[in-house]
Amino acid sequence: MQLVSIAQNKNLGGMAAIMKWVPMACIPLLLQCSIADLRTDYIKEGKAADGKHLYQQIAEANGLVEWQRYPYLSLSGTNHWKSWTMRKLTPVENATQDFTSTLGIGRGEHRLKFIPGKIGNDVIGIDSQNRTWRADGEGKKVFKDERAIRIYLRPMQNYIEWPFTLRNSATVLNAGETILNGRTTDRLFVTDGKPEPEADRDQFIVYADRETKEIRRIDLTVRDLMKTATATIIYDDFRMVQGVRLAHKITIFEKPEDENYLQEYRIKEYKFLKDAPAGF
Repeated sequence: MQLVSIAQNKNLGGMAAIMKWVPMACIPLLLQCSIADLRTDYIKEGKAADGKHLYQQIAEANGLVEWQRYPYLSLSGTNHWKSWTMRKLTPVENATQDFTSTLGIGRGEHRLKFIPGKIGNDVIGIDSQNRTWRADGEGKKVFKDERAIRIYLRPMQNYIEWPFTLRNSATVLNAGETILNGRTTDRLFVTDGKPEPEADRDQFIVYADRETKEIRRIDLTVRDLMKTATATIIYDDFRMVQGVRLAHKITIFEKPEDENYLQEYRIKEYKFLKDAPAGF
């Protein structure tokens, strides 16, 4: 799964600090020595039951039926950054950036407009074939492979869709309950491979409040970045939108205990659409 580079942030500890001091010749050996593993003891001890039914119940309680009715989701909000190094890997020029965005739900299509923006540089996108583009001065799509656009738009779409789409993964296990922010929380372990860690398959732990069914947090590995890398997404400020419960605050951390986030999305408005908007 794609996530903007975490380990390259010079202001962070953990792997970022390690990489600062490791000689370049030693890095390949370091990366081969371990691999992040999000399995809980409950799973390692063989106690975990299949979690697909539980995840389906959670998704339905959050409005899955209505979510599936619409092919497009538009949103507007502000993207806040505390990681300068991480932001520089994306097309975002400002630490606080307003935007409007449209997602082709489940298809990997994403169009985003920076507000305010520069003519010919304010609208970017990615299509279902993973091709990146910018709109020219007349609003026409100009396709050009830009890693920065892909790094920014793919994860943003994932953060919004994952609470509803991770349930379709090959492996979904009940990872046991825990207490999160003083509340009983169900945990679900998710991966597209077998439960044991694999170098090319990311792992996820989904945290759902047992009473409200809100998905409050997702821990994940970031194999595309580094086999040892992990991140945490915190979801908050839930509101109902056309029958779907959506988080209006999505915050990305390197580690859940970190005080400073990497980046944060404050969503002002969501709107589900049946037809593609102009320019999509």
